Amino acid sequence: MENRQRRIGQIREEIAGIEEFAEGTLSCSSSRYRLKNGTWKQAKPHWKFQSLGPRGKRRYVHVPAACVARVKELVENGKRYRALESEYARLVTEASLEDGRRGKNGIALPRPRFRRVEHDGATK
Repeated sequence: MENRQRRIGQIREEIAGIEEFAEGTLSCSSSRYRLKNGTWKQAKPHWKFQSLGPRGKRRYVHVPAACVARVKELVENGKRYRALESEYARLVTEASLEDGRRGKNGIALPRPRFRRVEHDGATK
């Protein structure tokens, strides 16, 4: 129980440390093309940031080469934030369920009994 509460506090601190993040992916595309003399050349890489816009529609934004490192950092921060968020939700849920099973004195409470009710109102 103490370990769980300690980890919840650590996650809160880590989340507070993430000031900026971006949700999406960064992709690079570069194609080859043929010159008139028959030789092949590799085109410069084109970077695109893909994210979800309004109503879940995909949005693509061109990223200049000078900004690629910063966008990569923001995307990594976003992945880290989502991982911490899911771990935090899991730990808080486990803690609340454990607290709900125990009474004020720390004694486990009995589980409720459920009766199956038929459509006509008769119980079994």
